[in-house]
Amino acid sequence: MTDPKHEPTHTGPPPASETGAETPAASDPRRTAVEEAIAELRPIFRSDGGDIQLKEIQGRRVYVELSGACAGCALAGMTIGGLQERIVERLGESVWVVPNLSGPSSPQP
Repeated sequence: MTDPKHEPTHTGPPPASETGAETPAASDPRRTAVEEAIAELRPIFRSDGGDIQLKEIQGRRVYVELSGACAGCALAGMTIGGLQERIVERLGESVWVVPNLSGPSSPQP
């Protein structure tokens, strides 16, 4: 018979602190380098009424989301190209920056 005082109360996966795992941003130098490159260019996006956010990295693909004025800007492709060059410089490897240019979803009628 088990003593209920000693039964575990946590039913999900163990916290990262117990498994030795770290948060993705803290443990992935690639993600850190990409975030830093975005942070360097963010003032340019914001000065034009937009912004950019890293969504995820899958292999050599870096997914970002453009918002505000940047989402529909005709020059977004050039800006993404500049970001891609900056990321490649930081990482020392080629990557492909994949933007979401659609912006926030609009409600359906």
